[in-house]
Amino acid sequence: MDLWNRATAQLVAPFPEEVRQGLMVGFADRERYHAALLQFHAKHGCTLKPPPEEYIRALDAVFGKDGDPTVGIAMFSGPLRDWSIIDRLHEIRVPVLVINGRDDIAQDFVCEPFFHHIPRVKWVTFEKSSHTPMWEERERFVHIVGDFLDYEP
Repeated sequence: MDLWNRATAQLVAPFPEEVRQGLMVGFADRERYHAALLQFHAKHGCTLKPPPEEYIRALDAVFGKDGDPTVGIAMFSGPLRDWSIIDRLHEIRVPVLVINGRDDIAQDFVCEPFFHHIPRVKWVTFEKSSHTPMWEERERFVHIVGDFLDYEP
C-alpha cells in the first residue's frame, strides 16, 4: 500500500487545493472526502463520461454517505497503510498478468516490483486508460486477457 499511497500523493499534487484538502481530511468529513475522491477518480480511476454505474456504486459502497468505510480506512490510514507483499512475490508460482493504465493510480513504479519479482509475469500498460481499462479500452483488454488465459507454455 505504501507505493499506492505514494502514487496517489504524486497524482493529487496538480489538483486544486479543494480536492487535495478533501482527500487529506478523509472520513473525518465524509461528504467533502467523497466529492474530492470523485474528482480524483475522474482522472485516475475511470475517465469515461459518465462513468459506469457499477463504478460509482463501488466507490459509494466504501466512500459514500451510507458506505462502509472499513476497507478504505484499513488501506489508506489504518493497519494496511504500510503493508507490502513485495518481499514474498518471488513465491508466486503461477503465471501472472499485471495490468495498469497510463493514467492509473497504479503508476509504473507501483507495478514494477510485481514485474521484477514474480518469476512468470507479463505486464501490459493500457495507454488510453486509467484504473479501469476493462471499460476504457474494452476490446484491447478482452484480447489481452483472453490471450493470457489461453496461453499454454
